[in-house]
Amino acid sequence: MRVMSVMNLKGGSSKSTTVVHASVEAGRRGLRVLIVDTDDPQYSASMWARARGGESPAVVTAPASKLQGVLEKARADGFDLVLIDTSPRLGPNAVDVAKLSHRVIVPVKPDPFDLLAVQETLEVLKREQVNVLLFLSCCPPNAPEVAQTRSVLEATGLPVAATSVGLRRTFTRAVLMGKSAAEFEPKGKAAAEMAALMDEVLA
Repeated sequence: MRVMSVMNLKGGSSKSTTVVHASVEAGRRGLRVLIVDTDDPQYSASMWARARGGESPAVVTAPASKLQGVLEKARADGFDLVLIDTSPRLGPNAVDVAKLSHRVIVPVKPDPFDLLAVQETLEVLKREQVNVLLFLSCCPPNAPEVAQTRSVLEATGLPVAATSVGLRRTFTRAVLMGKSAAEFEPKGKAAAEMAALMDEVLA
């Protein structure tokens, strides 16, 4: 069983959006997926699951402090992949979550405030020497800030995904209906970008 957390100690960085769309994409590849929603009090992934009406993937809520036990049960239940939706208020639990993860996925918006705020997250992950993959999220079309942000991220020495995920209404519209981009608009750009990102995440 592989465990991957989506982490950024800044709110509004598209963590939950990434988790729900990535989970369905992983399921389309034959993986049995569990989402662990630790994002108290928002629990966005759990709200998406309710709108989904019980269709896979499975979603459970748990505080980060109880994550070890949740993962042990997931392994016993035969899940192939666990995706952890984290809270920007993880605090000291961020290290524990990172250490329990085979890979930590960090979405970063091409915005100077977001880029400044993510430095705390990157310092924690570099210090703990965990397997990290950064990617650019919510990228406006043809914005020079995207390339500029990519250069700054690459300068950290941490891996940066070749795939950038655009700022697309499809992601939001799909979530409101309890769907993923691939289910809502199978041949759309949002679905293609998430598929390409998961190629890199699961590599």
